[in-house]
Order: sequence, then C-alpha cells, then structure tokens
Amino acid sequence: MSLYTRLMRLEEPKIPVHGFFAAMQEYMLGNMTGAQVVTAFGLSPAEQAEALILRDRILLESAANANLARRLKALEFENVLLLTEERAAPYTTESAVKTRLGV
Repeated sequence: MSLYTRLMRLEEPKIPVHGFFAAMQEYMLGNMTGAQVVTAFGLSPAEQAEALILRDRILLESAANANLARRLKALEFENVLLLTEERAAPYTTESAVKTRLGV
C-alpha cells in the first residue's frame, strides 16, 4: 500500500484528497503536528515518508513564490472546516474549531 494508491482510492482505507491536503497545509503552517496528520489518516511509516517527500516538493516549488503565505492564509478556513468534517485532531470539538478560526 502507498500514500498515492490510498489517495487514488484504489486501496483501503482511502484518504480523502481535500482532507489530506488541508492537513498538510495546516502542518506546514504549524497548526497541526506531523503526528496529528499521521493519526488522522493512519499513515504507515512508508506512507509517512512519501508524505514528507511530497511536503518537501511543495515547499521547494513554493519557496520562489512570494505569494505562498497569502495563498496558504486564504486556504486556512477551508482547511480547518475540511478537517473538522473528518473530525481530525486537533479539530474534534466546536471550541477547538472556533479557537483556531479566531471566532
């Protein structure tokens, strides 16, 4: 099993792409830990390694893009709500979600 076959929904347990990328963005913003992402999607050690390679590739491509912070900031609300829908830690309670969104 690999991260990609689970994202492609070819193998169980399937990983929802929106939720996974929301979690990765929250991780890169420092709002989720790597352990929380691993737990949320039940990633094996091999899948964790693939996720880190993907993260590094995203960061490398984005480093030259001055708009990265703005784009990530614009996606924060969507990320939190997508993760809330999945009930992924740390967004498992209404108060945690409201605190994270600043409302």
